[in-house]
Amino acid sequence: MQNMIELEQSLNMKFPKDFFEISQFYSGGQLGDVSLYSFNINEVDNILEKTFLLRKTNKLPNKFIVLAEPDESLIVMDMENKPRILWINSTDIDNLSKNRFEMKPDIWQTFSDFFIQLLKQEEEDNLR
Repeated sequence: MQNMIELEQSLNMKFPKDFFEISQFYSGGQLGDVSLYSFNINEVDNILEKTFLLRKTNKLPNKFIVLAEPDESLIVMDMENKPRILWINSTDIDNLSKNRFEMKPDIWQTFSDFFIQLLKQEEEDNLR
């Protein structure tokens, strides 16, 4: 919990309730076909580090935090609006501020919706 408070303070943002609640038992890592960045700012490849990097190098709008960077794509969480989670093509990062994308992004209304889909994918993968 303390780590999430530090992460919120470092990003100067308030996390959605569902994201904060899930962080009590999950702190990033491989889930389904996605490897989410660590929620722990003291670990390598964490949300804070990656968000600041993309803000600097790609002008990621401040209302987004970076959750993961699967091959040639980017998963971000909108901290102000719904849908909360957007999985975009990496070439569309400059289009985030306009909300107009060359390739239609996958979207989830909440972090919980996204997390549940990853859990289902993990379960399906384990049954194979």
